[in-house]
Amino acid sequence: MMNSRLRGVNLKLLGLLTPLVVTLLVVLFLLRSQISYALHSTAFSIGRLIWPVTDQAKESSNVEQARNESVTRENEELKRALGYVDTESAHLSYVLSSLRSSPYETIIIDQGGAAGVEYGQKVVSEGGVALGEVVEVYDKVSKVQLYSAYGKELEVVLPDGTHVVAAGAGSQNFVLNLPSGLEIAQGAMLTLPSSRNLFVAQIEEVKESPGDAFQVVYARSPVNVYSLSRVYVEN
Repeated sequence: MMNSRLRGVNLKLLGLLTPLVVTLLVVLFLLRSQISYALHSTAFSIGRLIWPVTDQAKESSNVEQARNESVTRENEELKRALGYVDTESAHLSYVLSSLRSSPYETIIIDQGGAAGVEYGQKVVSEGGVALGEVVEVYDKVSKVQLYSAYGKELEVVLPDGTHVVAAGAGSQNFVLNLPSGLEIAQGAMLTLPSSRNLFVAQIEEVKESPGDAFQVVYARSPVNVYSLSRVYVEN
C-alpha cells in the first residue's frame, strides 16, 4: 500500500516538473541564440569600423607614395634638362601643344619674343637631336616647324662628310635620293652642317635596283615628338 502511494506521488511530481524542465530548456536555447546573434552582430560592426579605416590608410599611403615618386621623377628629368642647357646659348622651353593638336608638323612652345626667341632659331631635344626651327614668334609663345614636315628640304651631312639634301616626308620621316655609287649604311646618322654636329635622323632603309642611277634612302628622327615635354631653342 505504501509503495503504491509513493509511486503515485512520484508520478505527480514528474508530471509537474516535466513542463517546467521543458520550459527552462526552451528559454535557455532562446537565450543562447540571442547571445550568439548579439555577439556576431557586434563583431561584424566592429570589423566594419576597423577595416575601412585600415584600407583607407593604406590607400592614402599608396597615393602619397605615387605622388612622391612622380615628383622625384620630374625633378630628375628637370635636373637632366638643366644639365644640358647653356643659359647663354639656349632657352629651356616647355611644349604647349604637340603634333596631336597642331597641324602641318608644328608644335607650340612657351617661349616667345619676350624671352629672346627669334625667327629661324633651331629647336633641339634633350639629347641634342635637331627637331626643327622657329617659324612664328609671338610675345609669350612661338611656333616650331619640324624638319620632317612634308616637302621641306634640309641640308644634312652623311657620316663620310658628304653634304646632301633630305626631304621631309611627314611623321618624322625623311627621304633622300642619292647617287647609286654613294655608300650608305643602314643605321647611320644624318647631322646638320654645323660645328655641333646635331643629329637629325637615322637611316632605316636603303633601296637600290641594278642599273638605277639613284638610290632611295629612308630616314627617321630618333625622337618621339609625341612624348616631348621640353625642348631647347638655340640662340
